Amino acid sequence: MKKIGAALLALIVILGALALMMVRTPDANRAEMIAKYGGPNAMFAEGAGGMRVHWRDQGCRTCPAIILLHGSNASLHTWEPIAERLGGEYRIITYDQPGHGLTGAHPRDDYSAAGMFEAL
Repeated sequence: MKKIGAALLALIVILGALALMMVRTPDANRAEMIAKYGGPNAMFAEGAGGMRVHWRDQGCRTCPAIILLHGSNASLHTWEPIAERLGGEYRIITYDQPGHGLTGAHPRDDYSAAGMFEAL
């Protein structure tokens, strides 16, 4: 009975490891993603702790500014239709929060509200 239990446990561990290997998606190459999604308006600023923050400054440069922040699991591209609509009357600033879009990971893995504010 113990041998059957040990064999079942080993089978479950092996199947679990195989399942993880099948569903794991490795990080994409950063340079390729910047080339693909950056576009002509892409800008990068050196943030706290060496963070490279992706941002865009669009619309009327002499008009009042609006900063648009995307939600979780999104990027600054979320705001493109809004930026186009408001760009004649406002300066539109968008940026990718740490761990999103082309900004990439926070150098200290700080995804708290303070860590997000630090990037802004």
